[in-house]
Amino acid sequence: MSNSKILTVSVAAYNVEKYIRQNLESITKSKYIDEIEVFVVDDGGKDQTLTIAGEYKEKYPDSINLVHKENGGYGTTVNYSVENASGEYIKLLDGDDYFDTSGLDHLIEKLKEFHADWYVTKVDKVDSTDGSSLGYDNQWIDLSGKLMEIDDVPPTFLVGMWETTYKTSLVKQSIRKFPEHTLYTDMLFVVYPLPLVKTVYFADELVYCYRVGRDEQSVSRKSRIKHCEEMISLVDVIKQYYYEINGNELAPIIKRRILSYYKWQVLNLMLLPASRKTLNRIKAIEKNAKANEIEFYDAGTDSRNIKLLRITFYMAYWPLVWYGIKTF
Repeated sequence: MSNSKILTVSVAAYNVEKYIRQNLESITKSKYIDEIEVFVVDDGGKDQTLTIAGEYKEKYPDSINLVHKENGGYGTTVNYSVENASGEYIKLLDGDDYFDTSGLDHLIEKLKEFHADWYVTKVDKVDSTDGSSLGYDNQWIDLSGKLMEIDDVPPTFLVGMWETTYKTSLVKQSIRKFPEHTLYTDMLFVVYPLPLVKTVYFADELVYCYRVGRDEQSVSRKSRIKHCEEMISLVDVIKQYYYEINGNELAPIIKRRILSYYKWQVLNLMLLPASRKTLNRIKAIEKNAKANEIEFYDAGTDSRNIKLLRITFYMAYWPLVWYGIKTF
């Protein structure tokens, strides 16, 4: 394989035979495909995902890499790609999602031009039933096309895995092994390198196309309920990391991004059927945060639902859960 790769793409590909062709087409159609390294990590799947991906391996042997391993969960696919990445930058792509190829080309051009630590790009939500665009919110429209020092970026928006491309050296330096059989580890992929970021470029183009509306998705209501404890445990990991690295000294945009994850501990519990036991669990999390993790507790006010819980002494829990919370 060539050592001149500008971008490594990690594709988590667990039983995504319906989607993997569009996923890989969106990458291989790039005019810079020779400078892209792709790891298609089949995490113990049972369908034809790897067979289909093999067609692309035959056409693009210097770019497409196939990995089949025992099922270990999403985080283990990222572990593999980070450990083996040779590209100057790295980006994650779920196997059922895809890139806007023209946006990918533009991103690669900007990677070469600015060599920033962190690139932030647009995301389009795509209806899983018909593939139609559901639109996106460009929170950083005033910053589009700008290369900035991280200390100068206003903390007015949040960025997730879909928007993020990191310099690989920062990821390798900062990331710890992700836990097995745990969803939502993409949060850790975003969080771990952030304290090392010095420069960020805000692109004006759409790159990541993110399917929504499938029950199997990690962000679906059904999945959030099923994997509620995993979310809670990962936020605890993020809290611990924040205090280990003296998070209060971080740039405002980084500090806010890390602290904002706290709300998922409370909001995911509010997706469960209403019960006194769950309410007491929420109160216990809030009490501990207020006593020992005040920065995270204060960040909870970003959620209208959490603010409402607090000002009603948690009595609002019952109607919020009975009628279903509308925002996560």
